Amino acid sequence: QIEAAIDADSRLSFEEQMQAQGRTPALKLLNFGKGPASPEVADRLKLAGGVEVYRLERLRYVDDQLIGLEIRHILGEVGDRIPLEGLRAQPTFDLLSAALGEPLDTVDVSMFAAAADKEIAAKLHVRRGAPILVRDHIVLDSRDRIVMHGNSIYRGNLRFRHVLRRSRAKKGASLSVVS
Repeated sequence: QIEAAIDADSRLSFEEQMQAQGRTPALKLLNFGKGPASPEVADRLKLAGGVEVYRLERLRYVDDQLIGLEIRHILGEVGDRIPLEGLRAQPTFDLLSAALGEPLDTVDVSMFAAAADKEIAAKLHVRRGAPILVRDHIVLDSRDRIVMHGNSIYRGNLRFRHVLRRSRAKKGASLSVVS
């Protein structure tokens, strides 16, 4: 089992945070193709149905152990500027920033537990119905345009550590969660 402390407030990518902890992250590109957005994807990206988007699928490894799957949907005009070579090794957010020519403005992340469906189970080598952790991402550019929606889906061999820190200020304390 791999234990990782992931700081949600950090500007470092998952891969960079793993490297900083002495781990070796790796990616395996499964698919990067352009096609019409499904109604669900179009809704999440705030697009008209059928607009062309890229679907990115990559497996994530840490220390040669399969830990997860990325499934991302990227606006067509942004995906057109992502080099295929970069998809084999670079973090998604770095690729998006380079394609946009600017830093990402907002990354909204929610996490939830789910059961692996047939497709996810096959790619993650877990049984259908196995518990998985899903990190759902919405990424906005500087014009508040949604440029990517997608999920990082983790199997049970990665353990995230969440730390609750209390900052002490003169006029009270604030709480922040590191995930």
